[in-house]
Amino acid sequence: MSQKFKYTIPLALAIGAFSAIPAGAAEHNYAEALQKSIYFYETQRSGPLPDEDNNYLANDLHDGFMPNRVEWRGDSYLDDGKYNQYGELINLDLTGGWHDAGDHVKFGLPMAFSASVMAWGILEFWDAYESSGQLEYALDNLRWVSDYFVKAHVGENEFYAQVGNGEIDHSLWAAPETQALELKRLHGADKYRPALKLSLENPGADLVGQTAAALTIASLIFEKNSVNNPKDSVYAAELLKHAEQLFDFAYQTKDFNHGGKDPNPGTYTNSLVDDSGYNYAMSYYNSSSGAKDEIPWAAGWLYIATGKAEYLHKAEEDYNLIAENTGHFAWYPAWDDIRNAVYYLMENIAAMPNYAQDTLIQEADRHDGFYDYELHSNNYVNELLNNKRYTPGGMIYLDGFASARAAAMASMVALVHRNYLVEQNKQPALQSQLAEFATNQLSYIMGDNPHDLSYLVGYGEKWQLAAHHRSSHSSSRNDINDPEIPRHILYGAIAGGPADDDSYSTDRADFPMTEVATDMNAGLTGALAGLVAIHGGTPLANFPQPEERTAPEAYVTAKVGAPTAGDTSGAVLNIKMNNETTYPPREVANASFRYFLDLSDEMANGYDVNNLTLSAYYDSSNKNQLSLQKWGDEPGLYFVEGISATLSPVGDSEKTATMEIYIGDYVLDAWDFSNDPSFEGLNSETYEIANNITMYDESGNLVWGSEPGSSSGSSTSSSSSSSSSSSSSSSSSGSTSSSSSSSSSSSSSSSSSSSSSSSSSSSSSSSTSSSSSGGVNDVQAVVVIDNDWGAGYCASLELENTGSAPVSWNVSVVIEGEINNLWNGEWTQTGTSLTVKGVSWNASLAAGESNSSVGFCAER
Repeated sequence: MSQKFKYTIPLALAIGAFSAIPAGAAEHNYAEALQKSIYFYETQRSGPLPDEDNNYLANDLHDGFMPNRVEWRGDSYLDDGKYNQYGELINLDLTGGWHDAGDHVKFGLPMAFSASVMAWGILEFWDAYESSGQLEYALDNLRWVSDYFVKAHVGENEFYAQVGNGEIDHSLWAAPETQALELKRLHGADKYRPALKLSLENPGADLVGQTAAALTIASLIFEKNSVNNPKDSVYAAELLKHAEQLFDFAYQTKDFNHGGKDPNPGTYTNSLVDDSGYNYAMSYYNSSSGAKDEIPWAAGWLYIATGKAEYLHKAEEDYNLIAENTGHFAWYPAWDDIRNAVYYLMENIAAMPNYAQDTLIQEADRHDGFYDYELHSNNYVNELLNNKRYTPGGMIYLDGFASARAAAMASMVALVHRNYLVEQNKQPALQSQLAEFATNQLSYIMGDNPHDLSYLVGYGEKWQLAAHHRSSHSSSRNDINDPEIPRHILYGAIAGGPADDDSYSTDRADFPMTEVATDMNAGLTGALAGLVAIHGGTPLANFPQPEERTAPEAYVTAKVGAPTAGDTSGAVLNIKMNNETTYPPREVANASFRYFLDLSDEMANGYDVNNLTLSAYYDSSNKNQLSLQKWGDEPGLYFVEGISATLSPVGDSEKTATMEIYIGDYVLDAWDFSNDPSFEGLNSETYEIANNITMYDESGNLVWGSEPGSSSGSSTSSSSSSSSSSSSSSSSSGSTSSSSSSSSSSSSSSSSSSSSSSSSSSSSSSSTSSSSSGGVNDVQAVVVIDNDWGAGYCASLELENTGSAPVSWNVSVVIEGEINNLWNGEWTQTGTSLTVKGVSWNASLAAGESNSSVGFCAER
């Protein structure tokens, strides 16, 4: 037969038909819990997130996705698919899919299991999804992961099973938006995020078979939804095409055992290795059960979707390997062992009208319980109800790793079987028992337990706060314990579970009891939908609500004071740029700041702005890129600009940049920084939030702070910022080596310079001598040493245009030593030759004009 079957959705039984439904069930809003459980999958999305700018990721098969609802998530891991595990460029687009758990690797088998079980629940409890208003969100998430599987299926017998290296990923506790960029810097683009492929030579029938099942169930769902969206019929057909090809791939390799290395044939783990023998899956999701469960699971769904009897034959041919004559009792449907779920699939298939004529199993084969799918299903739920261990508080205890996950999955299976019994009008007492069992288990998970603690994050009045999840925790310090309370609410995640005595862990690092994962939520989501069908419920309006933002994200702190007590020759600026971004986390590339000065008093007291010294005593980025520039048209208003490194909230040193800067001339006094626009709210003793010291990214965009208020000033700022950013970048490329190598001595030299200048000031004399001269065309350049302490010196570059027309100057002079800091110009040094050109505000010299704004310090 090749007739296509329609999968019948079981009707929900009215609540009044049940006996022994716990009274506490009415206290829980299962629709709200379902709403939040679906939302959790959106927090796990990898790759570019849908928004207006990318047309919501629409493609030829569908019109895109709903807008991203998770305000603390952004684009991440945009390079997925660039390189394989051998460091070879493959240049594929494998973005998308789900991050596995609290980490960000895309492990293919739990992802496929998560998708197939989530889809199973949608199909089984369709009416509950519709009545609770959650169907569109569930379909959006299912479409998200299905798109990824289609991308990963690059050939009929080729499928990318994993993206990422668990060892590298787990080395950095940071959100995916910034973790990706930092790991790429640390390990290299060709190593940090490998894509690993299964093929006929290196197969994995378990993983590929589970993916085929996920796409098949998804195709059934989108075909069913085509009455609401006709385009979904085309999408469903495409998913089914990939599902059939993947199943053929899996079926061909179901007996492959990697030369006897696999505990059971059809296992994928030993295919994901590199040339050195490193196994990318073994320490994380080491499959051991083989493909004997995934093959009938996928084949059964394909029979439902296509009506092709060959799939039924393949589903039944080795069924006895996973059930024998009683069924299997010891486990629950999980990523590596889905045997129990096959029983419930097959009992529904056996009730289909065409089953009797399509099956090859003879009545003589159905003896003593063999091929009795309903019996095997009954046996398993009876084992759950009567023979399993329960905690004192009442939760079934099936697994010590994420125990609540196991209870939720068992509850979903119980409700699926209950639906079957309702459809077949069988065993009403067992129907009631199964509804009661699932209600009790989910009620425990949602807070009806000895600790009144919800293991469903964000549900109820008190929930597990130690969820092992980098993104929602949002540490900017690469510290699993800081902050103590996560910065975001990971709504809907099932977080670990209790021990067998009902105790629970508050240690986020105790991942067996605090882990969250997509596969852990799969059964939970289905079970919650099943309880909505029984108990009803109302989803929250306007969910999720925006989080309250009370702390600045990227900001500047500073303290400003005199160089030493009683020294009024200038000011020392201690400026720290901080990146605590979390909505979403993001880098500030090549961050720069501007400290705005009012020099009108200083100029009135004899200071010459062209002769001021600008020196970095300390620069955590070792760039030492400083300049003094005019701001707008207001007389006396200038700013000091410092350009630093990229700030990223992935560690203490990576998220901050600190500079200690001297500005003055070491000789004159009466410097007054108290009227500087940027000094407002600051002091000389402690770092304070500096609202008037601005921060910019490498494109000149204002990230933090207030610029001096005139509109002309803002316009000048934008223009100057862009120009300054460009010129400073050029300066950096020409001086990185010398600046970096001399950063330590630069700091000590600057201190010596300060000491020397202080002494010079007290004796009212200065040491000034011409070191060298040079120039180009009509521009003459003379190096004048202002301070010399033997091991180093600071100097001014005096320029004069001796011609009759304006020029843009670019000069070369001979100097001693190696420069460690130069201000107000772009520069390169080759040996003793220093080449300098102007920045935006001093690049042009009028005829006859002189300028001494450029200065530098060097070590001999």
